Amino acid sequence: VLLAAFWYFLQYGYSSQYPTGGKNIITLGDSRILDEEKSYAVEVVKYEVESGDTWEEIIKKLGINWDLGISLLETTNEVYNLASIRAGNELRFSFDAKTDELVRVEYDISDGEFLNIENNIVEIREIVYDIKLTTKQGIIESSLFETAQAEGIPAGIIMELAGILAWDVDFASSVQPQDSFILVYEERYRDGEYAGSGKILTAKFINSGIEVFAFLYKDPEGQEEYYNEE
Repeated sequence: VLLAAFWYFLQYGYSSQYPTGGKNIITLGDSRILDEEKSYAVEVVKYEVESGDTWEEIIKKLGINWDLGISLLETTNEVYNLASIRAGNELRFSFDAKTDELVRVEYDISDGEFLNIENNIVEIREIVYDIKLTTKQGIIESSLFETAQAEGIPAGIIMELAGILAWDVDFASSVQPQDSFILVYEERYRDGEYAGSGKILTAKFINSGIEVFAFLYKDPEGQEEYYNEE
């Protein structure tokens, strides 16, 4: 019954006045995005959850019908509790560009999964990224971190590299000027937009003339681990 009620409100119970202000609200007003599965254009309202936000406050900010908002909260609860939304994560509300009907709601649970509410179905889906491989290298002058930053390597990748090679290289005391590194890592893109770095796939570090390697390997069970050249 709740799911049926939700779908009724999803079709008819909404406010057609989309928000246009606020640093955490992005309205793609005149941009028409073609939904290839349904063959209609949609308008997407993106909202970045702020610290202290609650689901009820967000639907008020966005002008979503109160009954619809509460119905969403109740009908998704068995799959994901929208009361546990986190600051910094994104919500997306898709409206039919012709009828202004709310046709889809999405919430990024993490960088790997999102909640999708559409066609009377509530489910958690995997985020599929387009992956671009990037190769970076550098010769250390003062520290690994400073050199890697100068080469445009994200801080998270630098820390991951140090962690992967920590058994072989003491980055706190043994790194010397003229030590060098080269690594290949993933850059992730979602819907054509950069979405952060992914995994390090291979790395080589030369420490006082000694070469240290790391290669990411996935075993038949799907477990991933780093190994050296041996």
